Amino acid sequence: LINFVDKTSFGSDCGTAPWVGYFFAIAIFGIGIFQSILLQAYWKITYSVALRVRTVLLSLIYQKTLNMSLVSRKEYTVGEIVTLMSSDAQTFKQVIPSLNKVWSMPLQIVLAIYFLYQELGLSVFGGVFILVLLIPFNTYMGKKSQSVNKNQMKAKGTRLRRMYELLNSIKVIKLYAWERIFEQRVNKCRETEITFLRKNAILKAIINFVFGSAPILVTLVSFSIYVSIDSSNVLTPEKAFVCLTLFSMLRLPMKLLPNILTEIFRLNVSIARVNAFLNCADITEYVGTSSNENIDIQIKDGAF
Repeated sequence: LINFVDKTSFGSDCGTAPWVGYFFAIAIFGIGIFQSILLQAYWKITYSVALRVRTVLLSLIYQKTLNMSLVSRKEYTVGEIVTLMSSDAQTFKQVIPSLNKVWSMPLQIVLAIYFLYQELGLSVFGGVFILVLLIPFNTYMGKKSQSVNKNQMKAKGTRLRRMYELLNSIKVIKLYAWERIFEQRVNKCRETEITFLRKNAILKAIINFVFGSAPILVTLVSFSIYVSIDSSNVLTPEKAFVCLTLFSMLRLPMKLLPNILTEIFRLNVSIARVNAFLNCADITEYVGTSSNENIDIQIKDGAF
């Protein structure tokens, strides 16, 4: 389309009928509409699946709460169980629709680099080198983010436990005038949680800044190498616009990929917490239903 407009902009004959230009313009518009329809259908299906997973988790957690043994009840307070239902189950609903981006975003990056190679040749590998340098950075920041999220959820559970103790014993606390003591305990837990929230926000800001500036650096490095290695290499409008379009295709996956990885690390923490809760000991069932219709009441291993 750019080539067609470039050749016909000054009234020169490009050897192609005008309907070809209209066809290209309408085709781009139609492809955009078709892409939007497919994306909306995809989001509808994935969000429906995520909502069902959240509903199942809430039912399992509630059922497990009713069947927990006394030893397990000492390990999990009401506040921690509420956190599992409100935060961890919600994490599944938020992350599941974006799981396919784990493979689709790298695929978009690979395709964009391939088409850039068709336009710029070996010069594009200068930009690829910058992307390779981001791999160890991304690995380190991912592990750091997972550790911070784990400590944040732990601090949140501690704060909710303190609040539950405070509200459950409010009469005794008011009677003995212990308001200041419990207020200090709750504020200390809250400050710890805020500290981890601040660390998490700083990590996200660093990751977004680095990956947000990466496409710009890749563009500058690739164009600089392409122009400098050979004097015959000229950035024509057609080549420049096509390359800029491909580089803009790189910008979205490079921006979303760190967020997706961070969300997956957060999901991993929630999976571990929910799994540990669902695997705790249950109460022993002494009474059950017999499959033998001829027996009304049966006692096994009874002591009288």
